[in-house]
Amino acid sequence: MGQGRFSLEVDENTHRAQSTVVSGSFFPLLGLKPAAGRLLGRADDIQGGPSNGWGAVISHKLWKRMFGASHGVVGKRVRIERISFEILGVAPEGFEGVHPGVEVELYIPISSFESMFPDWNWRTSNAHWTVQTFARLNPNASLSEVNQTLHKISEALLTEVAETKLNQEDLKHHKAIQLDAVPASSGFSHVVRNYSPILWLLLGAAGTVLLLAATNLANLTLARTRARRSEIATRLALGASYARLRRQLLLETSLLAIAGIALGVIFAEWATCGLLLAISNDGSALPLKIEPGWHGIAFLSLLLTLAMWIAGWLPASSAMALDTHQRTAAKRDTLLRGGLGMIQFALTLTLLGGATLMLLSLQALIKEPTGFRQSSTLYFTPDLINTGLRLERVPQVYVESLRRIRSSEPVLSAAWVRDVPLAGSLQASSIEIPDRQLSNSLTMIHQISDGYFKTMGIPMLTGEDIPSTDSPRRDTAIVTESLARRYFSGIREALGQRIRVGEGKWLTIIGIAADSKYSHVRDVVSPTLYTSYWDSRSARGLTPIVHHKGNPIPICENVNAIILG
Repeated sequence: MGQGRFSLEVDENTHRAQSTVVSGSFFPLLGLKPAAGRLLGRADDIQGGPSNGWGAVISHKLWKRMFGASHGVVGKRVRIERISFEILGVAPEGFEGVHPGVEVELYIPISSFESMFPDWNWRTSNAHWTVQTFARLNPNASLSEVNQTLHKISEALLTEVAETKLNQEDLKHHKAIQLDAVPASSGFSHVVRNYSPILWLLLGAAGTVLLLAATNLANLTLARTRARRSEIATRLALGASYARLRRQLLLETSLLAIAGIALGVIFAEWATCGLLLAISNDGSALPLKIEPGWHGIAFLSLLLTLAMWIAGWLPASSAMALDTHQRTAAKRDTLLRGGLGMIQFALTLTLLGGATLMLLSLQALIKEPTGFRQSSTLYFTPDLINTGLRLERVPQVYVESLRRIRSSEPVLSAAWVRDVPLAGSLQASSIEIPDRQLSNSLTMIHQISDGYFKTMGIPMLTGEDIPSTDSPRRDTAIVTESLARRYFSGIREALGQRIRVGEGKWLTIIGIAADSKYSHVRDVVSPTLYTSYWDSRSARGLTPIVHHKGNPIPICENVNAIILG
């Protein structure tokens, strides 16, 4: 299986749907039951397509949003990437794919790629394309046994699918890769994969704050109980038993714990929604389900209750012992408060030390050179497809909107780009140079329009910019300094050379640009090749970038009006 965004045309409406391409065994393997119609099966995923045409499955949320949860949607014909599909059924409610954080709306058979993209044969292509494989284990098999089997067949399998153009060194590294199986019970989460160390750090900080709060609560309860000594002494003098007083104190702390748990759950729900909205980049909350579940709530409730009991019990016992063991009780009080104070001080120092290290790391990241302008630059994320724009008109809109944006005030320069720097979205492929055997030829590929380097503030070391849309010059490319020095004798020697990406067209290098970073500010600069968007005329979504002066708010309103108008 693999995923991406495809255009879904329903009657006169067009929607850019988050889609997953799956094999015919995907739904049977997961054992899912449809909410309506049926799910994809092996007969729907055959080379050339079924006799009655391609079929697709929509998500439960898309079914409710676009079709009003009508069962009449089953059998309806829609167009996906301008190819006719029949909606076979609706995925069960609550199932949104196997990637937490990504809400899949559309499931299509992997063999349908042959119809949607006839120029690309994914079965035989050597282009870099990653799929994820799911398997159901035999009840008597273990994960370690599966991995042992995969390790044995890895070299033979990778040798069979290796690119024929690989030299001996690259082939050796390629065959050294080992296939591994991992549990898929919680899906493949890009959040966990990319942010796991940070999440563990935040969990540790949250635990430290919890301990600090517990010790502070114990000190407050101790002070409160000391203030109630007269009350406790009076009740004891009137005949109250120690057991009755302990039951009362236990009830008080339990009620406080229950109130704290309820307020904590409510606050956690609100704070989670706010955090998800804050880290989203499209104005809507990130589709990531963060629910503590009853296990988490039970654990935290037990922890808080124990902390409350200990915080109330020990000082209360100390106060009730004043009559018979006043000195011992006072000394125990002093030791207890002193110990709690030392714990608070240690935890506070830990938090302050961690916060200081985080601030120093943030300062270092901010000062880390990226190779491009980081101020007075705006990025936009227009969804032209969801505005109802037909795919064939998208290139024309790109050209016209770029011309109008550049002529507006106070825009200094503007361009279109597929991958925004430091956004984590990367495309990479092997490259080919005539009469050359390249070692480790994996290169980052970016599609841009003319004016990109001026807008981003990336210096052009030599040569020309990407030709504009009205230029007759085609099939050109710009490479970075690191690529020119790695594969050619020098920067100037790379000009005029020919280069090819994967199995694409041969391109002529017309310019050399300075290096810049695209994945992360801490990454080592990678060889990069820029190709012209105008050459491809692809209908895939691009991002407009604008270099401006003055207040950015009216510029945002103006650019959005131009693009979506």
